[in-house]
Amino acid sequence: MSRCIYCLEEKPGTIAHVIPKALGGSLTFNDVCRDCNSRQGSSFEGRTINSFLFSTARYRAALSTNYPLQKNPLTGLT
Repeated sequence: MSRCIYCLEEKPGTIAHVIPKALGGSLTFNDVCRDCNSRQGSSFEGRTINSFLFSTARYRAALSTNYPLQKNPLTGLT
């Protein structure tokens, strides 16, 4: 059990990535509870990963992540 750095409650820590895994991050820490980690992942990470800029970068770098790689985001653009 540890104190969550976001909500400051004593809860079991989960693995949180400093830079989201979907962006190639591998540095982790365990001082975030599951609720706060999920909230961070869905708010920042979800929007970022699905943005055109990062979708293109992930596709080109063939990043292996928890999020499935989409088809080439440039397909169909003229």
